[in-house]
Amino acid sequence: MKKEAQPQAPHFIRVEVESGVLTRTACFRMQGKEWVTIRRNVCQVCYCDCGMLTYMRGGKVIKVEGDPDNPHNRGALCAQGRSARQMLYNPDRLKYPLKRVDERGSGEWERITWDEAIDTIADKLLEVKGKYGPEALAFVKGPTRQMIEQVFQRFCYAYGTPNYSGNWSFCVGPKMIGYTYTYGKTPQGPPYMPWSDFRNSKYIMLFGTNPALSFIHRYPRIMSDILDAKEAGAKLVVVDPRFTETASKADIYLPIKPGTDAALILAMIRTIISEGLHDAEFVEKYTIGFERLMEHVQKYTPEYAEEITGIPAERIVEVARQFATAKPACLDRREGVLHHTNSTHTLRAMAILLAITGNVDKPGALLFNPGVNLANITRKERLKARPIWAERFPLVEDATAIFAEAILTGKPHLIRAMMCTIANPIQEYPNTTKVREALASLDFLVVDDLFMTETAKMADIVLPASTFFEKTELCKTQNLALTKYFQVSHSVMEPLFESLPDWKYICLLAKRMRLDGFDYADEDEIINEIIKPVGVRVTDLGESGVYSVPFEIGLLRKNGFNTPSGKIELYSSQLEKLGYDPLPSYVEPPETRTSQPDAAKKYPFTLITGSKTAVYHHSQQRNYSWLRGYVPEPIVEINYKTASRLSIGEGDLVIVEGLRGEAKLKAKLTTGIREDVVSVTHGWEGESNINYLTDDTQLDPIAAMPAFRTILCNIRRAEP
Repeated sequence: MKKEAQPQAPHFIRVEVESGVLTRTACFRMQGKEWVTIRRNVCQVCYCDCGMLTYMRGGKVIKVEGDPDNPHNRGALCAQGRSARQMLYNPDRLKYPLKRVDERGSGEWERITWDEAIDTIADKLLEVKGKYGPEALAFVKGPTRQMIEQVFQRFCYAYGTPNYSGNWSFCVGPKMIGYTYTYGKTPQGPPYMPWSDFRNSKYIMLFGTNPALSFIHRYPRIMSDILDAKEAGAKLVVVDPRFTETASKADIYLPIKPGTDAALILAMIRTIISEGLHDAEFVEKYTIGFERLMEHVQKYTPEYAEEITGIPAERIVEVARQFATAKPACLDRREGVLHHTNSTHTLRAMAILLAITGNVDKPGALLFNPGVNLANITRKERLKARPIWAERFPLVEDATAIFAEAILTGKPHLIRAMMCTIANPIQEYPNTTKVREALASLDFLVVDDLFMTETAKMADIVLPASTFFEKTELCKTQNLALTKYFQVSHSVMEPLFESLPDWKYICLLAKRMRLDGFDYADEDEIINEIIKPVGVRVTDLGESGVYSVPFEIGLLRKNGFNTPSGKIELYSSQLEKLGYDPLPSYVEPPETRTSQPDAAKKYPFTLITGSKTAVYHHSQQRNYSWLRGYVPEPIVEINYKTASRLSIGEGDLVIVEGLRGEAKLKAKLTTGIREDVVSVTHGWEGESNINYLTDDTQLDPIAAMPAFRTILCNIRRAEP
């Protein structure tokens, strides 16, 4: 009888580890099959940019896992990252360029070559420029990294349009403005992205964030660091209308009314100052405007804040005292705080709370990583025009929410063409009805994406994009603990089908349009130009692509803050000169039961949109079978008591309706949400798209942030 062959144990033939520069390559034979190689790259599903080990066999990706040697994610990789193979090999991927052959949105397409696609796009863009001027082109993009971001901007500025916009105003904008006009910019000029040293903190406050499922500031190990801090004795306070997975780990949970965080923080500031709990020595040495602040916050009593926020006054006082006396303490927030029309005021208040308690520029508190000094290769200096948001929002990097209105009205400038790359305005931007109407009215729309999204269906030309496995990119993580860091993520395989990396398609288009400065041979040439100020080249970084050097904590205390006064500006003279309030205030959102009592009679609930799940990133991944099983249907979270009054049961099909539209979803009943609030995860398509209810005109007057999380609504059972 023939003896059955035994499986072979993994046989490693090469392992290299060098200190300083992280490198490791490994090849092994498993169970008698082909050689398996492990390649280092970076997961780019979201903005966390986690170090990844990609296992290759026969030229195919067979497995991915977190890179334990990467100093950023330290081996962690979430469900979305682990399922990235389902993006790469998804049968729904766009495989070749397509040209619309019938009415816009009809779904009728003709396969074309890349040459025809590039020729068509070039001709149309030159035609638009000739008729209306270069500003008539808008370029919108989704999550991008340093290299391609600069290539995109370089193209726009060479063409002559300043109307390049992304997700800054949907994401970090209010924090960047609020903290910049309190603490100043980096020595290189760009704003800091301040972050909290949770690992070494004794008291942690989290506002509107659920890091157990969704990360803050590209910080993939945040929850484990928070739990480690708790294990060492730190207290955790969670402020959120929803009792989240993170809230379940809190020592104190504050179920706040949506959009009222500023009132809570200002009441904490008042309590701390009135009880003499502020860090008087730090305030005297490092801040300016304390007396004006002290006078300004007098009206924000805990009792006043209780009426606004729904949090008992005595609880506010308790948390304020603890925050002021625990050393060190830190706080942070996510979109639950940012997605409001008063978010810049809220973030200014947060920055001030940290300052008056001395929790700035020291371990366990607020840290300022200046990041790596990279070159700007966009050639923005040749641009003459100003973007469409410049007059209304002079401090912002973009104002994506205003594009639909601008397209439809032609004000402040006519927009007749749009380039859209890895972005999905129909499912992501506020007021879907208006966004659809705006896109339908364009003379020309080109979409570059992995899949046929709702937005791609409206395009004239659709281009097949490459995944991060198929292209090289420069990933710069701004908030890596104690290091200035970037990583070059190398491609692990050639692009599948007829997909092209974004940089290559843009360079081909630019050369076809005779735009100067796009004669790049490969990604390394572009990246070398960007990282030149660091004094390294791509080849110097080894197989890992990692550059990581420590930065010194305490330099701002030592050298001063990069503000006009050289100090932390509690009272911002810069904001005052620009016509904004120099001190933060609580401003009632425009769509609440208080601000619109008549509308609230018909729409008595507050809708918050955008709460995250562990398996979806915005409108992505619904077509990944590994993930869809975890959240198979679009749901609306409703408190059990509210649902009982409305005769709504678990799993019932319900309609959430508001002032602008409605969405149809399945009811999920829970005790973990305020009775006057309902919550919907965004990103679903069709009749479950919650952005039919959101408003593109209700914006933070400083940061252009839409009010995604204070929307009046009603809920009713759908008719059978």
